[in-house]
Amino acid sequence: MELHQLQYVLKLAAHLHFSNAANDLGITQPSLSQQIDKLEKELGSKLFDRRTRSVELTPAGEEFLVHANNVLVQLDRLSEAMQKFSSTKAKKNIRIGTFETNIGQHKTVNLFQQFQAAYPDVNASIAEKSGSTELIKLLKSGSIDAAFMVPSPELYTDSTFTCHPLIPGTVHVIFRKDHPLATQKTALLSDLATENCVVMSSTYSIYGVVMAACRTNGFNLKIVSRCNHIETMVDMVAQGFGISFLSSQFAKMISHPDIAIRPLEPAIERNLSFVYLTDKPRSAALIAFRDFVLKTFEL
Repeated sequence: MELHQLQYVLKLAAHLHFSNAANDLGITQPSLSQQIDKLEKELGSKLFDRRTRSVELTPAGEEFLVHANNVLVQLDRLSEAMQKFSSTKAKKNIRIGTFETNIGQHKTVNLFQQFQAAYPDVNASIAEKSGSTELIKLLKSGSIDAAFMVPSPELYTDSTFTCHPLIPGTVHVIFRKDHPLATQKTALLSDLATENCVVMSSTYSIYGVVMAACRTNGFNLKIVSRCNHIETMVDMVAQGFGISFLSSQFAKMISHPDIAIRPLEPAIERNLSFVYLTDKPRSAALIAFRDFVLKTFEL
């Protein structure tokens, strides 16, 4: 087992896609695949379940991530401890998760650029995932150090996580512009019981939040399709497949001539937040990044 193999596993776990992970690592996809295969043969266990269009961690892979991350954290600490004896300064690394749709919004790109300019000795890498559920999974496994996400309300009361709300928001309903309910200033949840609905996949925490609200009001949504990307969902609503739901922070970014967006009543909070594990040791680099984020968002 070699150190770079641990790094390869963590990167593949973050992307769950061989090509994307290889590009991020600066190696070829066959090289990455060969190294993972070599490690799995040495361990006698499969770390990843390779499917036609996706890659998933096996239970062995989940366990491996925890220990691999601990090894790399200890190596980082060793490197930091030795810096005081060195005439050169090694770069510190932090790994930040975010939505695929979030990276170009909400000051995120500028924030990373400004942070790197202010802290040239820190390398802040980005892992883009589809939804809060996947980001939480990466946080728990140690594959990322923190994440920008819109967590479910329950996460704010979960002592396992520390959540810093950055941008307040609520659930909005997306209609085709000629939908009868689009003429109202707000969308009543009770009026949506008979509507066909195009929902984001369960990897987005808004899915569980909306489903729970509907059940509390005595009905289940009539789901006609599930989407992995917001752009696909918007197109399907515009084509008349049904209504959908989205956090206001993302809804306001949508510009489509055939779409109308209305606040949901009763309101459901959806705050864009900066999240990390409460009990996990935080490096000086991550603390600096957290403080930079909070200052940027004027909190």
